[in-house]
Amino acid sequence: MPNAQGTDPYTPLLEAYVNDHVQIRTLVGVHTQSHALQIHGVKWLFEPDKTNSGWRNSQLMGLSEHFEYRFDLPGTASSDHSGLTLTPSTMPPFADYLYAPSSDIVGLNNGLWGIMRAYGALLPEVDGRQSLQPLPNNPNPTSLAESRDLIEEGYAAAPKEKQRNFDVTAVAASALPGGLLVYNAPKLKTAQAVLYFQTEDLDFTGGKVALKKDRPLEPLILRAAAGDWIRVTLRNAIPSDDPAVRLPQTLPCGTPFSGNIDNPGALPQVNMLTSALVGLHPQLVAFNPIKANGVRVGFNKNYLLGPGPNPNPQPGCRLWGATSIGMPARSAWTARGKSRVSRSSLAPRT
Repeated sequence: MPNAQGTDPYTPLLEAYVNDHVQIRTLVGVHTQSHALQIHGVKWLFEPDKTNSGWRNSQLMGLSEHFEYRFDLPGTASSDHSGLTLTPSTMPPFADYLYAPSSDIVGLNNGLWGIMRAYGALLPEVDGRQSLQPLPNNPNPTSLAESRDLIEEGYAAAPKEKQRNFDVTAVAASALPGGLLVYNAPKLKTAQAVLYFQTEDLDFTGGKVALKKDRPLEPLILRAAAGDWIRVTLRNAIPSDDPAVRLPQTLPCGTPFSGNIDNPGALPQVNMLTSALVGLHPQLVAFNPIKANGVRVGFNKNYLLGPGPNPNPQPGCRLWGATSIGMPARSAWTARGKSRVSRSSLAPRT
């Protein structure tokens, strides 16, 4: 492709302009295994023509299933791509989005992911021809000024009751009792886990981080109501010499690279280190796809957070807008942000 860069993945580069109406069609034609398609930074209606069919940004697909995903690309683009030399040199501002037709660990290990690139202005002509024609309803695509962030502006302008704030810290399993994450005692456990907790649940006394004794060991869930503006302060308290990020882990390949009757020669397994950089990736909320995605994609600037000195890790801020998610009406909030929802409040509403 004329606009693909040398370090882009070999999977197809999906190109569009900011504010374009985009439609992606998928069809599972062969495999009996299920695949979970995911696209970062956008959302679509489960049934495109039914406004009450529910929002999605992932879709589980089985054999012979066909789906349509229709969405509008955000207006965000950037010229700051960490000093990388791009071809052509006059390439306009752009933002990169991750798409993964099979977003489980096997699919990602097998390379089933790629980049959707949204340009903030018309691409330069190549050999006298426009390499990406604009759509008739978006003939002059223009991105937001790079100094603007609509989510930051929305949070600043929102009333206090619409601002929801969280403080989250990433830790290693060494912060848990016994230094292990136990999945199923006594056999299934590991010292190489990375976990997220609300910072108030952690104890930083003595220069080390540990889960407070009276706090539960459970998955982190951040709850917000539809229409809230969310500010997440993220901290990284993973020791740089912790086994979680210093000991290699083996990532096995999946079918067909793992070997089978028709292909007995399996590819060698790859040893990799878990990254010491952390981020938080949200779903079904509005966010700046470059600054607040929680994942570094393509040429987007790196906003992941490295380890900080204990006991006061350096915070990084993420801002999200809960425009399509939230708790149903008549739900009640407890002190720790959990909800009690009545069955009647979950009934479909027209």
